[in-house]
Amino acid sequence: MPDYRGRGLYNTLLRHAAEQCFVRGAKRAWGYADTGNTASRRGLIGAGYAGRAEIKMTRIGAFCWISRPGFQRTVRVGGVVDLDALLPHSL
Repeated sequence: MPDYRGRGLYNTLLRHAAEQCFVRGAKRAWGYADTGNTASRRGLIGAGYAGRAEIKMTRIGAFCWISRPGFQRTVRVGGVVDLDALLPHSL
């Protein structure tokens, strides 16, 4: 919504969402932004999420090829990938 742009709401909501994850026992929180969505990427960085993991996904029919350096997996569309395996432990 144009009336709410530039007010820091995205950053505030991201921080609050992460805080609620930690209050409920999470050890880490992560966010996702498509590489083409510069506003969302800027918001994640502005909220203090400087870590970065480039994960590539390609749909091939009923499957998705998911990869990042040191990890590759083929998963059925709608399947599950363990985030601990997908994300680097250094983030």
